[in-house]
Amino acid sequence: HEPGLLGWDQLNELSRALGAEIIKRGFNLVSGFGIGIAEQTIIGAFRAVYESSKPQPAERVLIRPFPGSAPPERRAEIFRRHREDLISQVGALVVIAGNKVGSDGSVVLSSGVEEEVQIALRLGKPVIPVGMTGYVAQAVWEDAHEAPGRYLPGIDCKAELETLGNSTATVQEIVQAVSSLLIKAEQIASARCRDNPKSS
Repeated sequence: HEPGLLGWDQLNELSRALGAEIIKRGFNLVSGFGIGIAEQTIIGAFRAVYESSKPQPAERVLIRPFPGSAPPERRAEIFRRHREDLISQVGALVVIAGNKVGSDGSVVLSSGVEEEVQIALRLGKPVIPVGMTGYVAQAVWEDAHEAPGRYLPGIDCKAELETLGNSTATVQEIVQAVSSLLIKAEQIASARCRDNPKSS
């Protein structure tokens, strides 16, 4: 709902750049197409798909919108299951901003994004917080900075976390830091599969 210190132009630029980088690096993007920056991330990903010199299946961008017609009394349960389904399909969760309008009209932390972080941790997925975007991402970054092994287990992430929490970092520096952590996470997952082929 609110772009924080970056402002909308830079936050949208960052979101599009991250979406494009995920595709260019050979990863897939999974999104629940929530309100806000998800649209920009998806735009960046699709641009990378269609601008690639090699044919790319559009399925590399998996969009599963949240069910807007969910009955109010079951909304929390349905949204939780939707989040669990999405996150079960990813290799890592990237957290950007995370805020919404509270009941009194003020900007508050997004409980949905907070739930997504907890689901990812429970499923053993690395969590990459872009702390300089504020809100939930900043809170998770602060925790990860203190206990990196909980959020990025087995990953040498000190330098990247410093960049992700730096309010003066450029869009390119942020994108490079996220990309580096995604690559490291994939290497660890691949090594685990080689060592335990039955678990893959």
